[in-house]
Amino acid sequence: MIYEAANDYLSILDPVFQLDADLGERLLQSFNGCQLSPGGEIAERIAVLVESWLNHNPEVAAALAAGCCELLSQHDGRGVAAYLDAVTAAGQVTPVLARSAAEKFVVVCAADDSLLYDLTLGFFRDIGPWGPYPLGQVTNGVLALLEIGGAELGVSFARMIAAALQQGVVEKELVRLVERLVTGVKGLSPDKRLWQAIQLERVIAVDRQLAPAFLRGLERGVRFLKEPQLQEFIDVALDGDDQGERRSRFLGLEAIAGRNLCHQLQTMAPLASQLTSLQRYLNSRSGQAISVRPLKEIPKAPVTYQTVSCTNGKKIFLPAEMELGATVKENENYYRLLAGLELAAIEAQSFSFDLMQWQHSCQASGMATPMPGKNQQTIPSEAFRFSDYYAFFALFPHPDLAEKLFNLAEFSRIHSFLECYYPGFARRVELITGALPPLPDAASAGEELARYLYMQMVSSCGPHERRLNLP
Repeated sequence: MIYEAANDYLSILDPVFQLDADLGERLLQSFNGCQLSPGGEIAERIAVLVESWLNHNPEVAAALAAGCCELLSQHDGRGVAAYLDAVTAAGQVTPVLARSAAEKFVVVCAADDSLLYDLTLGFFRDIGPWGPYPLGQVTNGVLALLEIGGAELGVSFARMIAAALQQGVVEKELVRLVERLVTGVKGLSPDKRLWQAIQLERVIAVDRQLAPAFLRGLERGVRFLKEPQLQEFIDVALDGDDQGERRSRFLGLEAIAGRNLCHQLQTMAPLASQLTSLQRYLNSRSGQAISVRPLKEIPKAPVTYQTVSCTNGKKIFLPAEMELGATVKENENYYRLLAGLELAAIEAQSFSFDLMQWQHSCQASGMATPMPGKNQQTIPSEAFRFSDYYAFFALFPHPDLAEKLFNLAEFSRIHSFLECYYPGFARRVELITGALPPLPDAASAGEELARYLYMQMVSSCGPHERRLNLP
């Protein structure tokens, strides 16, 4: 099998070696370790096509050979036949288009989506005669969105351009539209990008000139709508006749009706709108100047698992958007509850641990301290030096297990702290446990411990149960 694959690759690259020995050698290196044979028929077809272009346009031949090599060596040969068809079809127009197709269609064919392939090939047919610049802008846009959102997002963008072409868009307008769409879609939140782009596609299908208005509307607050609510908003916006730019003003939240409906449908609470009230609440409860920041600003640390919220003792990090609840008010309450939970860790002095003082106390009381294993570093690694906690965990033969056990004990202590000083707040935490989705089987230890904390705080102590002593 390996022998057959090697023979096929050599037959493919034989014309390339005639063109450029260095290029042929580089391409041959890309097949190193590749045991999949493209098949004699495909190999012969590639060799014939490369040799044909070699006689007419060596640049196209080189690009074609490189594209085939990439599909065969990096993408298991997916879409090679379709790739050859695309380059052949583009070459029937001009050699410039053939070279462009040889370069652009590698990623498109590797995506293995027939609709994306057909739409992109249609652009070469419809936009190709306009020249390489507008075609390049469109195909670059397809590739950019394909990279960040996969085939589905690439197809959605391609449909937007196809709709604009059907509406008679001219060259300069098309270039401006592509720039706006690519920039706008890239700016959308990654977890909402696809379904928001699909609604943008619906808008453009009605009238391409509505796209800028909808993008403005997203910036002004439409992005906070959930998927069903956004679909309802677009349904209302596109319903009926467009009298006096009604649709544009509605989508851009410039019309009172658009703003009112958006406000009515919105259930998500953005953190930016809650910062002032949260910081006032935290400062009044703790008497400390504690700031609230979005989760994405968490400093780099050896903690790799995702978290709902966290704190470093000076700042509290919360999600940029909250949508657990069914209304804005409920989500505002979730923000306050999460902030209050993190504040409890600060108030309970979870961040006052001093490793050196602890070691001295152990020595003074005659208590044995953990001894590193034979292969354990006595001095914590650089990643663990930012905190006494992680330096403490690094003393144990199994730092990960030590961290889990320590956190479990610490969460129980914080639970007792809340039950003692904030019993009403502890009962309200049940709102969070009722809204959290079930943990997956492969949930990280951090998620498990956070869920344990929430569940512990909602379990009230009975009259005969003894509360833990607080330090």
